[in-house]
Amino acid sequence: MSDLSSDVVVLGCGPTGLVVASLLRRSGYGVLCLECDDASCAGALVVTPPALDVMDDLGWLRELSKLPGGARCDGLELRGHGESVVLEEDWHALVLPAEHGSVLMEEAARDLGVEFLSGRAVVLPVWRDRRVVGVRVRDSEGGEATIDAKVVIDASGPRAFMASAL
Repeated sequence: MSDLSSDVVVLGCGPTGLVVASLLRRSGYGVLCLECDDASCAGALVVTPPALDVMDDLGWLRELSKLPGGARCDGLELRGHGESVVLEEDWHALVLPAEHGSVLMEEAARDLGVEFLSGRAVVLPVWRDRRVVGVRVRDSEGGEATIDAKVVIDASGPRAFMASAL
């Protein structure tokens, strides 16, 4: 693998990583999203305020709303054993199958010019003068490369590589 560089490296290509990458790319930064595997998302993607506004600003909300299996919610109610509590009467959300939503968001991010590199596991942050200036990645065959970046954003959710590495 050859060494790469980008203004920003985003770890994780889930909804949060894709939104952050797209907003930064739209602002003119070079962005590279890294995902350690190609597994698609499972479950539901729940888009709530203020994320609805961000998705609308990116131009994604209309297309996300058209996805099959999606539903709009206009209230938040918790239901338990024989009782329920209305938490918010005027609470708007969009609930989608995560797989479809993630595919649409990744395509939109690619259209903006976000670059993607999958199948690479981040193994180490790269330090210079007490600052993280990139990441060291490994492919499935054990080959390693360094990706230099001005900023590294960890949007890997529960895996949160950077927090555990620091």
